[in-house]
Amino acid sequence: MASLNFNKIYVNTIPADSFINFTVTSGKIWKIESVGIGGTKGAVYLKVGADNIAILFSTIQDNDYGSQLPYWLDDTVVGGKFVNDSNNAASVCITEWNIGV
Repeated sequence: MASLNFNKIYVNTIPADSFINFTVTSGKIWKIESVGIGGTKGAVYLKVGADNIAILFSTIQDNDYGSQLPYWLDDTVVGGKFVNDSNNAASVCITEWNIGV
């Protein structure tokens, strides 16, 4: 059975109406701890390739919703994107874990 050992923390800021690319490093696991937007009426999506994988955070009028956090990503995720679909900056906070044996 494999174990997980803490490696580091990433705090990513995504500009308004923009995205950041990512690839989970081989031998690592990412745990998305929190996602937020600096305003209302927007969403942060997780995409891999052309596929929408999850809505990580959303505020549409008075309704807040998104995937249950934490959200785990393994090292098979290549060519991922965090997409900020709002008029405000967003943040995604991630802890990275080493896969041990």
